[in-house]
Amino acid sequence: MIFSVGIRSFSDLYTYSTDNGNTWQPLEKLTDNYSNWADQLSICGKDTLFVFYRDRYGLKYMVFADTILVPSMPLIDGSYFEPGAIQSGDTVYVVFHSRNTLYLKKGDISGFSSEVAIDSSPATIKNSVTIPGTGKMGVFFSTAPDDSLFFLASSLPDTTFSRRFIASAKTPTAITSGDTILLAYKDMSQRPVLTIAFRRSDDFGNIFNNPIDLSGEIPSAGKISIEKSGSEVVVAWESQGKIYFRTSNNNGTDFGPLDSLNKEFVYLPTLANTGAGITKIYALRGDTITDDAPNDPQYWHPRHGTEMLGLIGGYFRDRYIGVAPGVQFLIAKTENPDSNYEYPIEEDTWIAGLEWLESQGADIVNSSLGYSDWYNWPQDFDGHTSPASIAADEATKRGMIIVNASGNVAVPRIVIPGDAEGIITVGGIDSLYLRWQYSGYFPTDDHTKKKPDLVCLSAAPVVIDPDSTDSYLYSFGTSGATAMVSGICALLLEAHPDWNVDSVKNALFSTASYVDSPSDSLGYGWPDAYQAAQFHEAPSETLKGNIFLKPYPNPFIPDRDGYVYIPFKLTEKTAVEIRLYSLSGRLIKKDEREGLLMPGRYEDKNPQSLKAAFIWDGRDEDGQDVGSGIYYCLLLTYGSGNDIVKIALIR
Repeated sequence: MIFSVGIRSFSDLYTYSTDNGNTWQPLEKLTDNYSNWADQLSICGKDTLFVFYRDRYGLKYMVFADTILVPSMPLIDGSYFEPGAIQSGDTVYVVFHSRNTLYLKKGDISGFSSEVAIDSSPATIKNSVTIPGTGKMGVFFSTAPDDSLFFLASSLPDTTFSRRFIASAKTPTAITSGDTILLAYKDMSQRPVLTIAFRRSDDFGNIFNNPIDLSGEIPSAGKISIEKSGSEVVVAWESQGKIYFRTSNNNGTDFGPLDSLNKEFVYLPTLANTGAGITKIYALRGDTITDDAPNDPQYWHPRHGTEMLGLIGGYFRDRYIGVAPGVQFLIAKTENPDSNYEYPIEEDTWIAGLEWLESQGADIVNSSLGYSDWYNWPQDFDGHTSPASIAADEATKRGMIIVNASGNVAVPRIVIPGDAEGIITVGGIDSLYLRWQYSGYFPTDDHTKKKPDLVCLSAAPVVIDPDSTDSYLYSFGTSGATAMVSGICALLLEAHPDWNVDSVKNALFSTASYVDSPSDSLGYGWPDAYQAAQFHEAPSETLKGNIFLKPYPNPFIPDRDGYVYIPFKLTEKTAVEIRLYSLSGRLIKKDEREGLLMPGRYEDKNPQSLKAAFIWDGRDEDGQDVGSGIYYCLLLTYGSGNDIVKIALIR
């Protein structure tokens, strides 16, 4: 087993077991990445292993047998992600991607060729997985934020790839046996909930069977793993700190009942075929201790969190009152506060804490998290790149109010996950109501608002002294501002228990000091808690965002109805493409509207109208009738919001 581990100097480590995982050999370092980190490992080969990984500077590789044959070498420098490799004969094929393009390199122990682009997408590429076939190779990948899953396939040694749509899904994992593909993924067709789905193809992705729902609807999921031993197939996944799995004894035709490890605080399930069966490997991360752990240095965990908790809900009669002293708290300790410890794994632990809070019914999350070291400014700060930002935005869709600091920085920029779209990002002001000099923000050329959303006092709010029972300190930073806004959110929910995330945000933004002239550095300004509590929303359309409206008729009977009309609504000027897919992933029809469409409802039945709905006659692009079944219609606006709707066709 080769893996990366979060110690002070991140390294790739190697160990192995000869007794089905009961005992392991001492760890050996393969790399020594001082002041660096390594993640996104991919390994191919048998006797000689090619190890690919990503670090702070780009993608690297090494060659390893019983000893290191080729030490760590650059594969490519820059913002490239998720290397995935297979070996065919003596040639290694490694696929990786930038934000919008998938690349391929070929090579062997002597080195690798220049990269060649094999596919691209206007949306952000995520979760690429490379698999081998018999004289073939394939690549699964998903796109964000629309959550579309695709499959590329090519024969070898030629590398000319064809693309197929698979599902509205993300985070694929797959294994192969010859040309049989066993695929598991997160089915996103019922957002905001998801399911873990399994599919099988016996012809290397030309046709997949219908999805098998393994999990039922769940609010979130982490890593998925799949493994095969003989006719046994196991799929495991993590959800909210627990690991679940289901087993098939007939090559994935059907699966037995849901099972679990019956443990908490477990993550990153990995299944391994040891030759004697399938072994489950996982990471144990977390406990129920939110105060000092026995061996923690004295200055670590309690200080910052205690100060912020006091600002939100502290109470000492006649001495100190926080913003919302009647609030109830859930405490999640997710960070290593040592300032020398800054690695991507901390995003994972923050997400684990967020999932746990959601499972416990938290209404508001106050967070001072802020990262920038392993992202490129400004292109990676779009709310869709960092795992923490994606998770924060997903949490808001599940009804949680996420309040995060904009960061304490010396140059104008925001920090992760403060770039997430759905959250409230809070910057700082001083006692003169001017931007606090270190308050993070996302500068824009015309100074229009982007992030932060609100600001509050960052220069010297009074906080409790964690080392005393009756003294106080001054605090500096956007963390204090964030805590006060979180307290205001609690007051608003107390006054209006029927309000949701959008209601709270709308009240805060609409009554803040700069609502009529928001800026990039101060957002909507500082909040007015009293006015926000008195705020009443004007009547508006219930439906928000770029969405499909209700299709009609549905079910669609072509011989009776002639056409099915699928209207849609846009809330901003944007490019629009509409695609219709079968359940097998075949593209049936595509409608790419010319130019940028203006906001409004597109529901006319006349196809020549500038406001025409998407209209389908039950035929494919070649004019051939398609069979009865369920068809997915995707509305793609490439960064402005997407939607999906199902059409039932009956002949």
